[in-house]
Amino acid sequence: PELGLPEPPFSLALNRGPEGVRRGAGFLAAGQLQAGLNARPRDVLVRSAEAAEDKLARLRALCADMLVGATLRSLQTGSLQAAVEAEAQGAADADLYGELLLQEATRYNRLIGTVRAGLLELQAGLDGRELMSAQMEALALAISHNQVPTAWAEAGFPSLKPLSSWLRELEQRLAFVGGWLEHGRPAAFWLPGLLNPHALLTVALYYSSICAQLPLERLSFECQFGAPPRVLEAIRSSTGGGAWAPGFGAELAAGTASGDDDDASVLYVYGLFLEGARWDSARGCLAELEPRQMHAPLPVLGLRPVAGRRVPVAGIYVCPVYKTVSRVDAQTSSGHVIPNLVTSLELPTGDAPPTVGRGRPAQDALAHTIAPHWIRRGVAAFLSTPT
Repeated sequence: PELGLPEPPFSLALNRGPEGVRRGAGFLAAGQLQAGLNARPRDVLVRSAEAAEDKLARLRALCADMLVGATLRSLQTGSLQAAVEAEAQGAADADLYGELLLQEATRYNRLIGTVRAGLLELQAGLDGRELMSAQMEALALAISHNQVPTAWAEAGFPSLKPLSSWLRELEQRLAFVGGWLEHGRPAAFWLPGLLNPHALLTVALYYSSICAQLPLERLSFECQFGAPPRVLEAIRSSTGGGAWAPGFGAELAAGTASGDDDDASVLYVYGLFLEGARWDSARGCLAELEPRQMHAPLPVLGLRPVAGRRVPVAGIYVCPVYKTVSRVDAQTSSGHVIPNLVTSLELPTGDAPPTVGRGRPAQDALAHTIAPHWIRRGVAAFLSTPT
């Protein structure tokens, strides 16, 4: 169809008929040919230089915002370091939670140092005080495209988020660890806030093995859903009512409470998301996702160490827990592999296994449960979502 748009000059050589003459006349009448002939290389270079200056100005502003922001403030670990050293010398009882906190704070401070050093070096290169290296160019390219630089990702935590969301998550992580440093061990742990969540689970099992005087291998976690009011109130106060614990504001406002408030061995964690299913609080089991819903939050989980526990053979779905939705291990440039799998949870499916005879479960009970349905759904829990 005729759109009434003049074609470029090369159409004159291709359309020598009346239609070509008419289109060529329209192109000349519009003045586009003369404007193209008057365009000089100098004008093109000036426009390119102006665009480059604008890009450099935006890059300088981004670097300055990240450097002066509260995100990149180091954690104060002096008193904790002294306490851990005193424990190592036998002056005090060992506190494995304190040692875990020191490891987390040290790694976060190392990450902050890497980010700050890269930004300061890039600023010097943009200002002309240093020569731009390949690493500085890669850093500038990643920041301008809102991507997490490779050096920062390897020094930090696995994430599929863009740079802006990654920095916001880093600020939330530092807030959680900083609150732990300032106020002591929290009543519930924001599991995504830890660089090594496996260590937290191991420490909880280790203390329970000492109290029960049992080998660590005989203990495993029994999962309960919900938390006592004391724990929920502690989460509300530490996160501002769920303000920086995404997806948990509604649950904390509702005040879903369960569990034994007197059992000090229970490890309460929160911050996990489900993909492929959601948690039905009313029924206490898995359910289908709502329309247009990609991820759904899990409630606060109470992990109770139990010795010699039998794993249920029906009515549950063994749900893997990953750090990111990629579900694959990450590999650094040095060849170091960062595992993505954290642990697994036994989530009720809401179905009852068939019985035979005097109420005994059938041998093929697993084949009659709806757990394979969630396997086909690819249901898994994650500590971090892509957004």
